[in-house]
Amino acid sequence: MPKMRAFEALSSYWDGNLPVDSLKIARALKVRVHAKHDLGDALGSFELINGQACICINPKGFERRHRFVIAHELGHFLLRHGDRFVDTSREMTAGHYDVCERQANTFALELLMPRFAVDKSIMKRDITDFNELTNLFGVPEKAMHYRLRKLGWVK
Repeated sequence: MPKMRAFEALSSYWDGNLPVDSLKIARALKVRVHAKHDLGDALGSFELINGQACICINPKGFERRHRFVIAHELGHFLLRHGDRFVDTSREMTAGHYDVCERQANTFALELLMPRFAVDKSIMKRDITDFNELTNLFGVPEKAMHYRLRKLGWVK
């Protein structure tokens, strides 16, 4: 499979409902996703095991973070970053400078908060309250703030 961008994954595997279900998309792509209690301070990991893509998420935390971690790890897989990644909260921050991590973060932001859905929510549905947008897209506040800034909605 060639590299797949977030828009292509959405076009092929998203049902159009918000919040975007990254777990459902992963399963449609035949990626195994499961909780792993012994990840230490890692939020998630991606690994190819005998050709099978596997994502592990740390069950600690909340559903919004899990949705983002799955999307981030899917980014590593679909962007063909290699056979194995283990990600702590450091790798998932906007200020992280590793190219693969930045690309996986961007992929996750674009998958969970597609530009057209954010723009439509704000312009046509008149949803301008930050908390309401965060709840609608089911993402962590930091992710929503960063995405709104990248799309030019906030400074």
